[in-house]
Amino acid sequence: MKERNNFELMNRKWNQMKISRAFVLATVALAAGFFAARWCTAQSSNLASVETPKPDSYIVSHQLESFISYLQANKQTEVLRRFNNLMAANSASQNISDLMGTLAVLENLREGHTNQVYELLEGRMDNDITDFASSYRQLPPPLQAQINLMALEYAKDYRGKYPHIHPDDPNMDKGVANAFKILGDK
Repeated sequence: MKERNNFELMNRKWNQMKISRAFVLATVALAAGFFAARWCTAQSSNLASVETPKPDSYIVSHQLESFISYLQANKQTEVLRRFNNLMAANSASQNISDLMGTLAVLENLREGHTNQVYELLEGRMDNDITDFASSYRQLPPPLQAQINLMALEYAKDYRGKYPHIHPDDPNMDKGVANAFKILGDK
């Protein structure tokens, strides 16, 4: 009983961290999407030919470099300072959330509670799937074309082999199914 309470407490803390992380990520995604859309619109008029973008494993790094260069070139030092603060806060929030999840997994593994580990990791995977889909859909089409969807394909295959139902949150199951529609759109 004590182990189950520890697991539930850690899972609750992890979910609370996930909510704050989701808020920060949504804010970052909206800001990055806004600036990327403006940048892409401005750049699209300069393109002589239309090329089909290839998946880019470093898309975030490339977009971040482009954005920072843009801010520096336009002497937007206050915006750059605030953006750096936002990125540092996002990173810290992500790290602490990941740490809580890792601790929950390790403690449950040490105590021999493998079913709880599966439950926790599959729940995290479903959150990651729906969070990814939400962020992906906010990107302009040229950036969407650069995202490698292989991990989403693997997740869909995994869910096909090992269905994970959320009896307390049927919207999560709908969200995951909706996220997998991205693969059909490609």
